[in-house]
Amino acid sequence: MMKPKIIDFLKDKKILVALWASGSKTDKTTYQRFYLPLKDVCSKIVLFGPRDNYLLYGKRGMNKRFLDLVEKEKFDMIFMEPMHTEFYPKTLIKIREISNAKVIGMFSDDSWRFEEYTKYYAPFFDVIISVLCKSALKKYEREGIKNVVMSYGGLNPEFFKPINLKKKYDVAFIGNAGKERAELISYLHVHGIKVDVWGRGWERYKGIEGHGYISPDKLVETVNQCKINLNFSFAGNNTVQIKGRPFEFGACKAFILSQQFQDYRDYFNEDELVMFKDAEDMINKIKHYLVNDKEREEIAERMYNRIINEYSLDSELDIIFTKIMGCWDEKWKIPNIRKMPFKLDYTNLRFMLAGILRSGKWMSQK
Repeated sequence: MMKPKIIDFLKDKKILVALWASGSKTDKTTYQRFYLPLKDVCSKIVLFGPRDNYLLYGKRGMNKRFLDLVEKEKFDMIFMEPMHTEFYPKTLIKIREISNAKVIGMFSDDSWRFEEYTKYYAPFFDVIISVLCKSALKKYEREGIKNVVMSYGGLNPEFFKPINLKKKYDVAFIGNAGKERAELISYLHVHGIKVDVWGRGWERYKGIEGHGYISPDKLVETVNQCKINLNFSFAGNNTVQIKGRPFEFGACKAFILSQQFQDYRDYFNEDELVMFKDAEDMINKIKHYLVNDKEREEIAERMYNRIINEYSLDSELDIIFTKIMGCWDEKWKIPNIRKMPFKLDYTNLRFMLAGILRSGKWMSQK
């Protein structure tokens, strides 16, 4: 439960949550992190989905509908998650003309998008939530951007939790298909290790038979049925970055074998999260932990305890709202924009289009 002073602060507040996929109850970021824990605490909470509105009404229509809602409801706080260029800079400025709301921006890929994206958009917000990137805090400080808090992914232990189920799968990967991911899974198959995969797009890769899309509820059940859950750290620009999966799966008391990325050590010790450095090391560790059940379960237990004690949703919400309370009386100033607040190269364009196409497919199935 959140601290009493936070609950007291929120009881008369109207909140708008306008993260990318907020229009969908299957979106774990919005529904589990904000809506469920806040719906009985604050005066009113409203969801607005930029993704759905963008696809239905276009960019201009989405921005207009968003501003119409802001002007009508007079929210106290607005949570946003800029993903691409879906919001016009003038929209972010207009919020201040029609509302007195504190505007909070959430940025998820600061490890590789800060220089080309975040640092241009962040000044439009009163408070910044940087997701799973401690190294980004110094970057914000360098740019003179204040009121930044770290997010650990906002794990709701009522959703991500251990379930006493029989282990049906030896090795599994849950996530959408990608070239680098497919290469590692194919390597395991060639060396006699079967990997069950869930997610979209695996039909594009020969020799990999995926189970298809997995719903959030089914995901938690499946994680609990796997002996070894693989986590790959590939980012959208052919680098690696920290992922939220180890936090989510660890909260299920599941064993995770993760692709090596040093930033994970900011959160977990070696006896909590096991990492592999290359394909051969991955195979050796899979073989080891498949036959050493007790050791594997003890590692999973330690990681579970770390997550529940230090990275729970209530703790994170306390930190976020304490920061908001601390700057409640500060006045926002229009940023001095010296160039267009975004940069699009081939990698970013491909990343953006892939997201829109996936969203379009989702809408057609809705």
